[in-house]
Amino acid sequence: DVYKRQYQRRVRALPFTSFFCLLLFSKTISINMATPAPKSQPKQQPEQPEKKERVKEEGKAIVKAVISGDTVTLLLPKPVGPPEEKDLTFSSLTAPRLGRQGKKDEPYAWQSREFLRNLCIGKQVDYVIEHTIQHASKAMNYGSISIAGTNLALLSATEGLCRVKPLRDNQKEVRSSYQDLLNAAQEAEAKGRGVYSKDMAYAEKTIRNVINKFNSFGLYQQYKGTPIKGIVDFVREGTTLRILILHKENAWYEILLHLSGVQSPIYKIENKSATTSTPAPTGDNAVDSPSTDADEASSGTTSGSKFNFIPEPFAPEAKYFTERLLLHRDVQITLEGVDKQGNFFGTVLFEGRNIADQLLLQGLAKFVEWNASPQDKEKFRAAEKRAQQQKLRIHSLASASKPTTQQSPTATGEGAPGDTFGKVREVISGGSLVIVDPNTNVRRLINLSSVKVPRMATREGAEDEPWAWEAKEFLRRKLVGKPVRCVFDYSRTLPGENAVERHFYTVFWDKINIAIKLVEQGLASVVSHKADEKRSVEYEALLTAENKGKAEGAGLFGKKLAPVHHVNNLSRGDAARSKAKQFFPLLQRAGRLTGLVDYVFSATKLKIYCEKQSCFLNFAIGGIRGPEGDLANEATEFTRDKCHQREVEFEVEAQDKGGNFIGNLYLKKALFGLKLIEQGYAAVHEPSASRSPHFKELVEAQEIAQSQKKKMWKDYVPGQENKEQVAKQAAATAHTNAPSSKILFVTEIIDGGHFYAQFQTNELVALEELMTSIQESNPNNFAPFAFQKVGDLCLSKYAEDGKWYRASVVERPKGNQVTVLYVDYGNTETVPLASLRAIDKRFSTLPYQAKDCYLAYIKVPAVETDDFGREAAEYFRELVWDKSMYGHVEYTEGNKYYLSIGEISTGVLVNAALVKAGLAQVDKQTPRGPGSASGHVDSARFWSVLKEEEEQARKAHRNIWQYGDIDEDEEDESSRRPRRR
Repeated sequence: DVYKRQYQRRVRALPFTSFFCLLLFSKTISINMATPAPKSQPKQQPEQPEKKERVKEEGKAIVKAVISGDTVTLLLPKPVGPPEEKDLTFSSLTAPRLGRQGKKDEPYAWQSREFLRNLCIGKQVDYVIEHTIQHASKAMNYGSISIAGTNLALLSATEGLCRVKPLRDNQKEVRSSYQDLLNAAQEAEAKGRGVYSKDMAYAEKTIRNVINKFNSFGLYQQYKGTPIKGIVDFVREGTTLRILILHKENAWYEILLHLSGVQSPIYKIENKSATTSTPAPTGDNAVDSPSTDADEASSGTTSGSKFNFIPEPFAPEAKYFTERLLLHRDVQITLEGVDKQGNFFGTVLFEGRNIADQLLLQGLAKFVEWNASPQDKEKFRAAEKRAQQQKLRIHSLASASKPTTQQSPTATGEGAPGDTFGKVREVISGGSLVIVDPNTNVRRLINLSSVKVPRMATREGAEDEPWAWEAKEFLRRKLVGKPVRCVFDYSRTLPGENAVERHFYTVFWDKINIAIKLVEQGLASVVSHKADEKRSVEYEALLTAENKGKAEGAGLFGKKLAPVHHVNNLSRGDAARSKAKQFFPLLQRAGRLTGLVDYVFSATKLKIYCEKQSCFLNFAIGGIRGPEGDLANEATEFTRDKCHQREVEFEVEAQDKGGNFIGNLYLKKALFGLKLIEQGYAAVHEPSASRSPHFKELVEAQEIAQSQKKKMWKDYVPGQENKEQVAKQAAATAHTNAPSSKILFVTEIIDGGHFYAQFQTNELVALEELMTSIQESNPNNFAPFAFQKVGDLCLSKYAEDGKWYRASVVERPKGNQVTVLYVDYGNTETVPLASLRAIDKRFSTLPYQAKDCYLAYIKVPAVETDDFGREAAEYFRELVWDKSMYGHVEYTEGNKYYLSIGEISTGVLVNAALVKAGLAQVDKQTPRGPGSASGHVDSARFWSVLKEEEEQARKAHRNIWQYGDIDEDEEDESSRRPRRR
């Protein structure tokens, strides 16, 4: 039947006239094809001596690969250089084809290939090339191979695993080798062997079932750590193999395996601008070849691909080395890991040797610690070191000679990344936290490795991603204040102009991997790493947790929508201040409430989240005041260490005009203000504390701290003022006598570096008389104000006290509303246009007493838009509010005063205090004026003092320097515009 089909194909290809000519001989041809007998000819001819076989090339070679049951790849030795490779197909034989690109094998194709593979793979053979056919893509060699005189093609034909091709029409001579093959095929057909078997059911069973779509993680769990047998089907790169694993009878798993602990040079993929393809050989001379782009990359064949594959240095050598040892060999593999793409990691042994170890010794791979098995790490390090010392292959490159160094993380300043222990200070999000080393007090920013966590909102008005709040809360409840062990896994540099290197760790709390718990709860998913990317040391456990979370439908793996959090923010902005006043009666009547400390501004001021009322609020501990100077930072750290992100209880007793709530704070049922006083981090503020039911306790605790000279009382002498404070006050008093110095009172705070102040002059005394005259004149009876232009002066009734003040219109009216600036105090208010009154000329002659002031030589974060803007404003308010200050005019710009100011009672210089606290940055603007805030050094010296304070804050990573250097670009003029509140 096979011969008839071959004949019919050729007949159909002939012209019509030739077809009739062939009909004359059809009967004879059919008979000859049905019962082939080369020795029986139609006419008797005298016997002729047997002719020698045609030989084009012969020699000895090593079988590198067995492509199919009739084709092998030979390695031919050369005097110089690597062996030459040649594919050789058996002459006059054709084996059933193996399936490619999703197609099934032909019956007996796998048995044919395995029969030949077991006979010759890796062995030396005698080869004979009889003829070569040149195709467009490659040359096809036809001949035979033998071992110890045994013709392997003849063996395959005898077993019925190959068919004999019919003679071509123009081939009149019959070679003896062909006759031998024909005789062997007739014997196999007579005995029903292989392809000649009439058992069709068995023939179907010989078709190999290749399983390449399966649950990779399930397969890994099934074979994890167990040695299993496999066949290396293809070598993609030196350390990447395609392996067949026997599942059950004639069913094979096809897996992609990366060698654990090593990485060879790879083939980089680039898109082609134009694709040209060359047709592959077809028909009887076709040879099975790799069918995927990745396979083409490895073989260097890119003609039919839409990609260009560019090998890294020594990538072809590494691939060739692995092929020589492993291709189509029986190996023993141990699965040691799997990723989300279904790529496996493991160890491959051949003849008892580890191929990874051999690659390292030859300098064809580098050691990769993150996925190496523990028992192999030291051996691999030694092998790599030996190759490095000899400068073999990849270690001979210029890039390899450079020492690899870890950059110190600019985000945290903790030095080179590595395993570390510490106590969790803060949870930033569900995927990152800050720990503090108990020995060095150094902070580290820790990012959880190999997990993707929903993001918290980073911009004002933006919303958190679903489950982001729950993920952060889960970490906070588990970790804040707890000791943890962090195992360093890898570093990543984020893309962009301001590239930041981030370090990722596996975090263990009480021997529990917290990332696994996050994933199990459905609050994070596992990252899909690339095959050569580093990952968590417990990546497989993370995948197990993810499968568990998916099975249970937890969190983001389920169909249930994430909870929606509607929170009132009473801590920022004018609208929040107004709303805070509305909440005050509600919170005051509620008594003791439970809250969560979201941020610590200072030792006595915190931002609290109240879940019951669903709001953020600013809270000040009543009855006490915190220290100043260096001790203020230490006291803030004490409060942050004890309270930040902890659950507390609080009572609201009062509220200031900024909308901040004042009262008692309880940590673990204990009064926290009392704790601050006991440690010497706070003092009793008698005017407010005298009304507290805890007044007696606070005073007694302060007396004990004074007697023990703790912290702020270290220089305390009973009955005598602090000598240092006296000296500072004297210096401040002397400085106020300078011509450009002023006594001033801050009347309005715009942000931490912009404020309005009244200078103590005779005009300020005149203002008091003017205000009395305005109230007595009853402005209600004055004519209504007629708006003409921005800046017009008028009289406006302030809503909080019902009194009339001089005001200036700062913008055009919107409808019936207009915003005015109270020119003698600096605050603004939006009022009905009809409520304004025209001002009498006698009330407009006195100059405006609220001076528009800025802190000189420093840049302070804006309260509404910048990080730490609120904290800077709060700290500035703490330093200056309701206090008599001295101010030195460093320079002016129009009506703007740039000052250095200090407190008369303590001598604390506000500009320097903000810089030292890490809440301001020294301006690049050079000093202008001849004097300075110190009163006895010049402005240049004052500016250099600020720079010294800034450098200390940067090294200590305080506030704006918390995660390293910030953008120091020149500030444009628009950023200095006053922000109205």
